[in-house]
Amino acid sequence: MRSEDTSSLQQQVQAVAPIVLQQYAPDALEVFLSELSLAISLLTDRRTRDFIMILNSKRFLDRLVSTLEEKKQHEVKLRNSLRDLAERKKLDKKRSATRVIRNLRAGEIVVKFGQENVRAGELILSRSAASAEEIDEQAIKS
Repeated sequence: MRSEDTSSLQQQVQAVAPIVLQQYAPDALEVFLSELSLAISLLTDRRTRDFIMILNSKRFLDRLVSTLEEKKQHEVKLRNSLRDLAERKKLDKKRSATRVIRNLRAGEIVVKFGQENVRAGELILSRSAASAEEIDEQAIKS
């Protein structure tokens, strides 16, 4: 409304406007309009509407509580899953370490007894495998 083309339109609008508004300058009215728009947006904001609904509607409050409880249960499930995953990773590391030890022992047996006594080496290896399984079971329990 500041251009020369709209000055006549502005005068017509001011002439039709209520007397209360005619006493203010256009700049003051623009400031008033921006503040009023801000107040309306704050009142119609989702958060404000939710607060009003909580105060006035028991059903809305019940739905909100049930939604929060569902989210809390979902969080607990996710935390349990993360804990289980961490435990599985630890167990996998222990098992791989046991396999490495078992393979090292197998290599030592072959070196110690040589190829001619492989049968005796296999017997010792089976005993060490049994002890490795015991180690795995102890790791699972701890």
